[in-house]
This record gives sequence, structure tokens and C-alpha cells, in this order.
Amino acid sequence: MAETREFAASIGQRLLWLMDRYRGSAGALNEPMTWRLRGPLDIGALSAAVDALIERHESLRTAFLMRDNQLLQVIKPPVSAGLAPETVCSGAGEQEVLAALEAETGSRIDIGEGPLRIRLWRLSPTDHILCLNIHHLAMDRRSATVIADELAMLYSGAELPPSGWQYAAWAEWQRDRMSGARLAELRHAWTDRLQDVQVPALRQVSEAAPGAGPEPDCVLGERQVSGLQRLAADVSAGLFAVTLAMFFALIWARTGVREPAVASVFDGRDRPEVADTVGFFEHLVLLRASVRADQPMTDLIADAQAEIDFAAANGLPLHLLPPAAARLGGPDGARRIDDVVFSHIVCLDEPVEFSGLRLDHVPVSLERTEERFGLRVLFAEYPGQLVGMFHCAPKVMPSWAAGFGGVFSRLADELVERPSATVGRTTLGAGLRRV
Repeated sequence: MAETREFAASIGQRLLWLMDRYRGSAGALNEPMTWRLRGPLDIGALSAAVDALIERHESLRTAFLMRDNQLLQVIKPPVSAGLAPETVCSGAGEQEVLAALEAETGSRIDIGEGPLRIRLWRLSPTDHILCLNIHHLAMDRRSATVIADELAMLYSGAELPPSGWQYAAWAEWQRDRMSGARLAELRHAWTDRLQDVQVPALRQVSEAAPGAGPEPDCVLGERQVSGLQRLAADVSAGLFAVTLAMFFALIWARTGVREPAVASVFDGRDRPEVADTVGFFEHLVLLRASVRADQPMTDLIADAQAEIDFAAANGLPLHLLPPAAARLGGPDGARRIDDVVFSHIVCLDEPVEFSGLRLDHVPVSLERTEERFGLRVLFAEYPGQLVGMFHCAPKVMPSWAAGFGGVFSRLADELVERPSATVGRTTLGAGLRRV
């Protein structure tokens, strides 16, 4: 009989566990995957597919335990944990089921027992809602894609290729890499790279206002996106580098900081063996820039791509930076080095194909913790479209952050029309620094 095994938690899991313990609300770190399944559902096949998925990925059966001040991953043996009969609620009305779904996704997952709860509601013989409610300690964005794809393949009876590393094996590799001489080497490289940079100072209100700050969004259409992609190709860069360079230029215009540093989420999958492994690999890194008014935007984009490449090749999680990095928040250390976060993700938006079923994602509203970053920017790249979202903490002055989406859209138009424009000759140089 398989036995429970224990391993030290990864570096990222330790930090996330502390956030969950001391800052998390009821379901703050839940990452639910919810689908509406329309068509004749084979519950036996679905249950077998879920069980096979849990057996394949140790992260989905890993609990967490604190012992002697060390956080441990407790990997449990695979058991049939798919769809117990009591999770199928026959005859429930749609509003009742949706209310139950909201309650499920909003309630805390007891990570001491395990990271996964599974619910299946039956609206009719051909209409079901499936929820895999997973704690963030066991998954990240890439994991969600892996889970959806493999669950669909298993349900259809397809044979999956051999799996790569399990998460615990990667965590052990990461601990070896982030220690001793290698850690000292990485810290030295990042210390040199971050000299003279500064985390931008966000203009703040005197007292934090209740509720979320302004969220001015930006939607760039196919013409703008294709133009920016051509611009990126001309300097051997990706679209991430373009949006990052635009954001650096905006930060320069709004704060006057010429050497800004911002945090960014990287997927952390720096080994091919974990490309399709379920687990929490993501971490924050610092990205920097040098911005001048007479600098061509194409040069700033090329520099941004070089920064992304360096961070990918020398991935040092932000909280492992040397103590000197704390001075990036200003001489008094009043600002967090992750106060400004910029991320760019690619969303292929490909539908999940379940054999004989039509699948629709069911949106759920999650009660998150109060925004822990002063300014968080996320650009989601879809085929022919870029969607930018700007989230401000209540402490940030609304008028300071207002209009970011509109500025990005105008700057995108200008770069498509005049790729050789300098930073100071764009809309950013037209008096925006006085805001």
C-alpha cells in the first residue's frame, strides 16, 4: 500500500502559506475551475477521469503541515476522491445551484487536509455544473490549462503521455539551485543590475478610502495589436516587451523616475520536465528600465525585451533579493519593492473539448483580500486583442491613476503610426508629467 510522504515546501509555497495564514480571507486563495456541461454526461467516466488526474498529479493530493517551524508538503496516496454520490444534487433549481457554487468557491479550503474539493450539480439529465475548487498552493495559471486539457482527454478515454517531474521533485531542485554559491551568484548579478533604480512613488491619499480604487481599463483592437506586433518583430521583441516599455514610459511621465523598477509575475517553469506539471511555480521578479525623453520607443522596447530575457534566465524570486534591494523603496524604506506590479499573459482562449458535451465556463465572484499592491497592471493577450486592467489600492489617489487606459490606447495608436517616435514626442511628453 502506498504511504504518505513528506517533503519541504517550495520557496514560493512558504511565502503563499504565510499570506494565507495572516492575510487571507475565507476563499482568498481559492482557484476554482467551473464548467457547465451540456449534453449526455457519463458520470462514471467523469469520476474515473478525475481520479486518474489526481493520481497523475501529486499536487492535487498534497496537504500542508507546519512542524518545527518548517512547512512540509504531505503527499497522500491516491484514493478515489472524484465524484461521491452525495455531490450530485438531483433536481436542484438553477439559482439554488449557482448560490451553492458561490458558497463553495468562497469558503476556505482546509489545506491541512488537502488542496482540492470537487462538486458536481445536476440541473437535468443533460445539464450539469462541475467545480474543481483548488487552493493556490497547489496550482497556478499554467496548471489550470493542464488540468482542463488532461481531464478532457481522460474523459474521452485517451491515453496520456508519460508525466514529467512531480512538483516535489522540482521544489527540491529549486532549493538546491537557490542555495550556496549559486544563490550568491544570482544575488550578485541582480545587485549589479538594480543599481540606481527606484520603485516609483505612487501619489497617495492621506487615509485609505474604503473599497477598491479606480480600475480604468484599456482594450486594444486588431489594428493596434497587429501594428504593435510588427513593431515588436522589427526589434526582435515580443508583445510583452512592447506593453512593458509603454508602462515604463507612462511611469516616467507620471512620476519623473528615470530608472523605474516594477515587479512582474513569471511562470517559474524553467525546466522542461515541469512544462505540464500541476503546481505553484509562479513568482515575482523585478524588471528595470532607463527612460529618457530623447530615447526612441523602439530602443525602450528592445531594452525591455533584454530585461525579460535576463529575468527568465536568472530567475531569482523577489523575496530572495539581497537586503540592499530594500533601498529601492526609497532612502527611508517606506515603499515596498513590489508596490507596482506589471504582468502580461497570453490567453489562447481555446475551448475545452469534452467528448459529446458542450462546455461553458461559469463565472464566479471571489472575495479577494484588499489589494496588497499599490498599483497592479495586467495585460491579457488574446488573438487580435489586448486587454489591459489597472487595479489600484484604496491608498492611491484616484485622480493620479485615472485615465491610464486611455493613455495606453493613444500611445498604441501613436506607435503604430510613428514607430520611430521618441518617448518625449509621444502623448506622454505632452504635459502629462504635470498631472
